[in-house]
Amino acid sequence: MSICESAVEPLSDAIAGSGDTKILRRVFSVRSLPLGIRNDRYLIELECLRGVAVVLVFVFHCWGIMGGKEARPGGVFEVIAATGNTGVTLFFVLSGFLLAQPWLRYYFGMTNQTPSLRRYIAARSLRILPLYYAVIGFAAFHLDSSSLLLPAATFQMLGFQYFPYSTVWWTLITEVQFYLALPICGFLLIYSRMTRILLASLLALWLICFLIFVIGPKEPIEGFMLTKSLFSRAPAFLFGIVIGALYLNNTAQTFLTTKRRTLTLAVALTALYYLLYLISRTSSRETETLWPTLHLWEGLCWALATFAIANGRDAFRWLRVLERPLAFLGKISYSIYLLHVPILFYLIYPATSKNTASTVLVLLALAGAVLTVLASTVTYLLIERPALQLKGTLGT
Repeated sequence: MSICESAVEPLSDAIAGSGDTKILRRVFSVRSLPLGIRNDRYLIELECLRGVAVVLVFVFHCWGIMGGKEARPGGVFEVIAATGNTGVTLFFVLSGFLLAQPWLRYYFGMTNQTPSLRRYIAARSLRILPLYYAVIGFAAFHLDSSSLLLPAATFQMLGFQYFPYSTVWWTLITEVQFYLALPICGFLLIYSRMTRILLASLLALWLICFLIFVIGPKEPIEGFMLTKSLFSRAPAFLFGIVIGALYLNNTAQTFLTTKRRTLTLAVALTALYYLLYLISRTSSRETETLWPTLHLWEGLCWALATFAIANGRDAFRWLRVLERPLAFLGKISYSIYLLHVPILFYLIYPATSKNTASTVLVLLALAGAVLTVLASTVTYLLIERPALQLKGTLGT
């Protein structure tokens, strides 16, 4: 999840003004969106897709906390709410697309600058560690439990041991595993013909093991670590890398005419909705049995949609209406992602045990959305933005 301006306004200035009562608007303007990355490589379409991803995950957890997962989904919104965790797969696709770019650009001869492992590690650390460590520190303080701080800080699987804070932490562990594997694969790709053969052999070995141990079983896979690891979720990242390579290929971009981009997007989203509909209609046990195959097709659908949108700014002008709000949510999506579950849980869950009317629960959910965005704006300004400002000086 990555999101350069010359100065970082302190939070007090952003709220109070300092002679300008609209600094917050400037901070979150379209002009200031590419914070932490090079402006010439910034795609606002992908920022919007981050916004879509985090909204899906938010709605999914909100639906679950409100007790919606106990009911059989009926309408379109209910289907999307019940399967909104598909946003995680979209995040993985976007990570593959964006983070592989330096190696792909070098491989295609678009730059003579060999990707720097030192800058890569520094950039990834600045992107995820400051806010993550702040959140796990607050969780340990709030839950009065410091015994799991070290495991959490070193990205070990905790499951729900720091509930409700740790509910989404497994995805960061999977991301970090990808962060570690990517430069190895990247340098094998660009070093020599022999290392590319080695890379192809390693990927073939992974594919064989994936088909045998993940796709093959007809019973739910045992082991939380296996089901949530890079080993099992690699297809989404790989699909992202593939469309990232196609994005850099002029032939592929020429092939995607406006009509073909629209058709690709329509087919991808239709197939994705049908897949989510099937997931929403299956029992939890069936879903656990089928999830590897479902995630595989889900990742492919998101990859096709991402490729069409990334190449089709002129083709999808109707998206401009949603561009600013989605880009804003995409910009603070990391904060939203880490903060929304505890906010929703402590706000809504007590009311569910009192047989509260559904209207009240919906109002609480809306209040939770507002509080989440406000809290995420604060953590973005205080924690994320300074780190992204520093990240932007690395040239990555």
